[in-house]
Amino acid sequence: MDYNRDPMDFSRHEDKAYFMIGNLVSIGEVVGKRFIGLPCFAEKICLGGVLPETVDVKMEDMDDFCNQHITYGVFGNNELNEVSFESREVIEVIKESRNRLLQLGVNEYPYKLEGERLVHEVHYIDAVGLYQSRRVNSLEAVLDTLKGLNAIMFESFPSSKKFLPYLEFTRRGYLQEIKNGRAVSGDCSDVSPYMDKKAGKIKLLAYGFLGNSTNGVCRFSKFISKARVEDDGARVSDVRVLDFSQCSRLSSIVYNHLIDEQKYYSENMSIVFPKFVVKSDRCLCAEEFNISARKFQFVNFSENVIFEHLRILGGVEIVGADDFFTVAHGFIGDGKETVTGLKELKVGNTLDRTVGRDSSLHIIDTDSEEITLVLYRVAFPEEDRKYFEIKNCKELRKLTVICPFGIDLGVILRGIEGCDALTEIVISANVFRGASVSTANRKRFGFAEEIGYKNLKRLELKGLGWEELDRQFNVSVPNGCEVVCNNNKLASRIIKEKE
Repeated sequence: MDYNRDPMDFSRHEDKAYFMIGNLVSIGEVVGKRFIGLPCFAEKICLGGVLPETVDVKMEDMDDFCNQHITYGVFGNNELNEVSFESREVIEVIKESRNRLLQLGVNEYPYKLEGERLVHEVHYIDAVGLYQSRRVNSLEAVLDTLKGLNAIMFESFPSSKKFLPYLEFTRRGYLQEIKNGRAVSGDCSDVSPYMDKKAGKIKLLAYGFLGNSTNGVCRFSKFISKARVEDDGARVSDVRVLDFSQCSRLSSIVYNHLIDEQKYYSENMSIVFPKFVVKSDRCLCAEEFNISARKFQFVNFSENVIFEHLRILGGVEIVGADDFFTVAHGFIGDGKETVTGLKELKVGNTLDRTVGRDSSLHIIDTDSEEITLVLYRVAFPEEDRKYFEIKNCKELRKLTVICPFGIDLGVILRGIEGCDALTEIVISANVFRGASVSTANRKRFGFAEEIGYKNLKRLELKGLGWEELDRQFNVSVPNGCEVVCNNNKLASRIIKEKE
């Protein structure tokens, strides 16, 4: 009997490979061998292809069987389970009898509520040598299944390595620590595993809630790497404070407070960001963040929280947002009610985004008296207000725009509207680009002429380098407005309106 000892190359196999997994014993004598036939491509097990089959071969037929099929003596005779030939039961006196992990099947969570939340099927060969599978959809189920199976790795089958991260969770006791945390710290979140494809590791996702909070606080486990919170789930679970302060591994968060134009929820909500966002240079990505609670409090707020999509509805009171909002796409206010608590609003876009191409910012009807914007790049789109606007901020007195790279003045100036109390504008950039008018509307514009800033008292433009200005680019300001400009070329384009 010859078995293949070379590394398996499933691409050459057209059917199945057979692995020896047990001895067939009758009246204390080995009368044959038990094989498990596995599909040559591992994914067929999970995708409804050819399923594994158990084959019993008598000793007198072994040579013929091995000549006809691709066979592997994987574990050696000393590690084979001994099975009763007559009853298909494992002989209990053999302590080595074990289940063998085969493969971890991965399916997308039903209804695609969360693409990275996984449902798993644990495929294994039981101690008798029969193929089995168990469907699991939570971290507890995955780890409890592996623990209950007391299985060993089917080392020669390639997909078995996918179990290693889960077994690591089991060895480190993460499951027990999470359970203890729920009992002690008030963590009522639902925790599930997901695969971090970049890292090649199994990590933890907090998705929704399992039960009710006893004190209104959900203190999330320190082991989670991602979190997704839906407002309706928080309300049902009596959660009013989302405490991520101990979540040192957290890299991504989604917060969807149900947005209903007809109704605002009166409940207050607070979020405590991890301590690392204010104590290190590490960033936390808020992929979606929609706020419609009447009062929303930020704790441990920092510019290191990167809001991929931020939306704050009108009528919301913001507390604790004293640092920069770093956003890729931001809608602060909707014009229906005033957003309060932002007297000194500071907003910046991310370093790798350009306003007008892959970033946007809308600030509408806030109680801001001062607004500071740090925009790394500003391009010139045909329709500026799709990408940038500061509108109807009635208390706004000073606007500061800082751009360390190139800025298109046309985008900024045309984006300001209805801010009648505005008296001072300061714009600093390395490069001023003044392609001020679209091809569809080629005419001069200015503060006084088109936007109506009759109260503007001071305009300061700081050009730190060279400028490239469209020939038709001019900026008009009220006659009594003080103009400060450190570049002669740019200053020549500023025209004071006649009384």
